Amino acid sequence: MQRLRADVFARGEYVDPCGGMGDRLRQMYRRFGEDPDSPAARRRIGDGRRLQRAIDTGDVSGLPSGERDVARRIREFGRIARLMGANVPTPGRRPGSIEELLELAEESGTHFFRP
Repeated sequence: MQRLRADVFARGEYVDPCGGMGDRLRQMYRRFGEDPDSPAARRRIGDGRRLQRAIDTGDVSGLPSGERDVARRIREFGRIARLMGANVPTPGRRPGSIEELLELAEESGTHFFRP
């Protein structure tokens, strides 16, 4: 099991809690047998990226009103979690070890995708 775990980590075939929203959504679509390059999936991935950018930056302009509220609430939740000492992943930063990945993923767990 440890050898398989190391192989999966080396190939990067796991859900990266620091990865970009677009990458995570593309992996999710592939996992469920949907083409991430289909027009419908690309539109949904674009929507997810816009929402994530609003959460990261606080700029909710251009989002529908319901999504603005969601982005603000999630951003505030992250701020409070950091104040309480939670290990909130930094977008775009890949973990350097399996142990770091497990720490970053915490309760969400980790799993791999079959390409």
